[in-house]
Amino acid sequence: MSIQKEYGDYHLICDNCSREAENIFDSFDKAIDAKKMLGWESVKVSGQWEDWCDKCCRYEGGQK
Repeated sequence: MSIQKEYGDYHLICDNCSREAENIFDSFDKAIDAKKMLGWESVKVSGQWEDWCDKCCRYEGGQK
């Protein structure tokens, strides 16, 4: 999962390259909102949904 909770903080991490968003969020909903604003996308890979950062979407074509 690309949104991981650690000590009450939520971290947005790309499932493809492991890049982490600079901001740390205090709620899951704020992390979801930021994911959309940052241009991250949900991509289906081998039947499983992953969250990819904007760079992976741009360089690897996104929606596989």
